[in-house]
Amino acid sequence: MGLDLWHHAAFGYEGTVCRSYLNGKKVREATWAVRPHSDTSPIRIGKGAEPGTAFRGLIRELRLWKVARTDEQIEASADAKLRGDEPGLVGYWDFSEGEGDVLHDRSSVRNHGAIKGAKWVTLDETPPTPRPAVQPEPGEWVSLFDGKTLDGWKGPKELHVEDGQLVMEIGKGARGGFAWTGEFPKIDYELELDLVKTEGTNVCGLILPVGESPAALGIADHDIGLGSVNKKMPFPRGKWFRLRVRVTQPKVQVWVDDALVIDLPTEGEQFGIWSGFQGLRPFGIHTRTTRIALRSIRLRSLAPGAAEAPKPGEWQSLFDGKSLEGWTPLREGEFQQGKVGVQDGLLVVEGGRPVAGIAASRDMPKIDYELAFEAKRDGPTDVFCQIVFPIGGSACCLVVGGYRGVRVGLEFFDGRSPDRRGSPADKVMKFEDGRWYSVRLRVTQADLAYWVDDEKLFETPLAGHTFTMHRRWNPLKPLGLLTGASKLSLRNIRLRRVEPGAAEAPKAGEWQNLFDGKTLDGRRLARDHRGRHRHARHPGQDLLRARPMVQGAGQVPRRAVRVLPEPVR
Repeated sequence: MGLDLWHHAAFGYEGTVCRSYLNGKKVREATWAVRPHSDTSPIRIGKGAEPGTAFRGLIRELRLWKVARTDEQIEASADAKLRGDEPGLVGYWDFSEGEGDVLHDRSSVRNHGAIKGAKWVTLDETPPTPRPAVQPEPGEWVSLFDGKTLDGWKGPKELHVEDGQLVMEIGKGARGGFAWTGEFPKIDYELELDLVKTEGTNVCGLILPVGESPAALGIADHDIGLGSVNKKMPFPRGKWFRLRVRVTQPKVQVWVDDALVIDLPTEGEQFGIWSGFQGLRPFGIHTRTTRIALRSIRLRSLAPGAAEAPKPGEWQSLFDGKSLEGWTPLREGEFQQGKVGVQDGLLVVEGGRPVAGIAASRDMPKIDYELAFEAKRDGPTDVFCQIVFPIGGSACCLVVGGYRGVRVGLEFFDGRSPDRRGSPADKVMKFEDGRWYSVRLRVTQADLAYWVDDEKLFETPLAGHTFTMHRRWNPLKPLGLLTGASKLSLRNIRLRRVEPGAAEAPKAGEWQNLFDGKTLDGRRLARDHRGRHRHARHPGQDLLRARPMVQGAGQVPRRAVRVLPEPVR
């Protein structure tokens, strides 16, 4: 049991089985060989019969029942105020007098007690206001802190609200914490909060459920840890950090400032917490000799299986058309003049002086993926759109309608910008205001390609080339979009993973070349009726003798297909 925290403790006995509970949850069950017997000894509250057994702490309620209550009954009434006439209740002292030397029994038995050696105290802490039960839809965020009150939270007197932040300050050598009193899921949920540590030894952490087991996410000066995983990273004092924790059946994931730092499978992992943190379950924050502050605390449940990664080839939407969920508008540096929002189901980025941008705050594959979206420009023909995306361990920037609004290409491909003549990535394309354009980008272990309106503008193997971008776009990593003074509207933003080594599937109506002009790849020699190979040759890169003796070895649709060979006599 943690210090400076209120706890609800219960003990029950039935037959030969005794059970103990903490904060409504059963923590132990054992069998007694000796049956208890009744006697006329007085009931002592806060002190045993022997000298030196006085309790050092505060007590504000005691209940005595003549029946063994069930686990469900104990959990349901742990934080409830009793009337005094409940069936089986034979003692109920609620310590509400506040003065005098008589402790009144509020049950029907009226077994009042005499106060000896104890004194009344006025608590600085008010009991937590119960939170109304809410049942949000899966994926819907629910705020756990209103920025004004301690509603829904319980903790010692050091817990308070300051400047819209939930603040806890623990002195040197002390340990404490505070807990959420509302509903909290055990599995398939996501939690987000901002955290800053300003003084002391800089040690704190979160208590979270992982199924039926509690888990402790610890944060120190130079590392963060959960279960068997410990990640080295600095947490300097005075800096705000954004924490995101995702707990699902297969794994627990933790992000710090949108960087995935812990990806821990639950199978075979033994989660647990120190016994002193039991009072912080199911969700709480603990700290030791430090001052911490939190803000923007929110929770959402996830539909079972929703956290699973989409299968290769399956498109995943990155924009819901309603909110900026999964995206972070950039507000600092040269991005601070830009405006980002959702208008009429569109993701709108505009008004950059010089640029405006938005970055994805989600997992992003580094290789073997395809990104697609539709974009429209309104306003000055400055920069239409630029996309920052990962290529393995580095990042690159695709410019669409940049450099006076007419060029498309990779920024610093092999060290050359797309506005430099002679760059193979340089394409000239005129873009019209108010018209929607589709953009598709494909990055695999073998090559990179991009399309505008289904026209492949560029394709290159990764081997033998360098891909870099200007460091001013680093805030957009791993995935982001930006524009200049224009108004950029986006819709249908999608991502799909590509099976390593998988060939690109052509779209309906899109021509696919069946001969590369160099080899017989994709073809096999036909055999005559005796099983012998018939002759076939390719005397030049442009010629293939047009006799019926070569068969395609690839997949060919059986209906709705046109084949237009170009024979040469």
